[in-house]
Amino acid sequence: MQHLITEFLTQNWSADHAPKLQYAPVPKGKTGDLAINFFSLLKSPPDKGDLGGSEVPSSPPAWAAYFADILKDCDLIEKTEAAGPYLNLFFSPTTFFANVMETPLATESLLNKNIVLEFSGPNTNKPLHLGHMRNHALGISVSNLLEAAGAKVHRVNIINDRGVHICKSMLAYQKFGNGETPESTGEKGDAFVGRYYVLFDQKSKEDESLKDEIQDMLRAWEAGDPEIRQLWETMNGWTLGGHAVTYQRQGVHFEKSYHESDYYQNGKEIAEMGLEKGVFERRDDEAIVINFEDEQLGQKVILRPDGTSIYLTQDLAVAVARDQDYEHPDQLIYTVASEQNYHFTVLFECLDRLGVM
Repeated sequence: MQHLITEFLTQNWSADHAPKLQYAPVPKGKTGDLAINFFSLLKSPPDKGDLGGSEVPSSPPAWAAYFADILKDCDLIEKTEAAGPYLNLFFSPTTFFANVMETPLATESLLNKNIVLEFSGPNTNKPLHLGHMRNHALGISVSNLLEAAGAKVHRVNIINDRGVHICKSMLAYQKFGNGETPESTGEKGDAFVGRYYVLFDQKSKEDESLKDEIQDMLRAWEAGDPEIRQLWETMNGWTLGGHAVTYQRQGVHFEKSYHESDYYQNGKEIAEMGLEKGVFERRDDEAIVINFEDEQLGQKVILRPDGTSIYLTQDLAVAVARDQDYEHPDQLIYTVASEQNYHFTVLFECLDRLGVM
């Protein structure tokens, strides 16, 4: 659809400037199927002659209004909706599904393309849930379709195996486990660990100090404390063993699995590099952040004030690693829920500003 919309704008607006438009997921909290942002047009605007003598819009909202008027005549689009610096597009269901059904799988546009497709993305503090089942279905289906169209698809996984959420199940087990194991209770490993994750939530409502202990445990983990690392390896082993049973039952397989724990240090190095480049900045509380005032995405933390990393830190490092591992693939595809739109908008913008891919 993005390609078809660009074709429409090439024919009905500007052959020179239509291909320069940037498409993005719909911003967090908004509705629609696809968004256009206009930052590239602000950096390199067409001149008045390119617009047939019309005044050149001078702001993202003005560009959104301009394109909303043009796209009224596009049968691919049912309606548009301006949202800050974005124009959200709502596809016409009839036209959309007609194009899907009529597009041949053996299309030249995907032949021999090198594509890395991520799906699943489990945490090692609980079992796989319904959301993962959905992503498995999508990941497998999209991979099969791309392969049928001639692309080389690398199916990969990201295992979220470190961080505050993992420490919650670890701390609960450390305090209340009394040495029991999945074998001693007869539970599947991931269900066993998930029970302690739930227990932490219950206990922390009774004792608020447990939340401070979580941060202490995370810092100890990042410092390489041998006792904490051993507990972490044991509990992760239980969970991953349970996940493996589920994957086998579903016929899910991956070419490679990336573990956050292998990349969080690389993410910290990228954060420091971004600081040196002026892409990131250090806040008064010592956190490293990136500001998105122009894009109306707010401020996003890259490294916490205590120097510990977050999801975004690892995702930056993993994206760079995949770019290297698969020799600059033509596409990186992430199979995630729509609730993650904001996170990935920020991730892609960070990678673009850093110029690391």
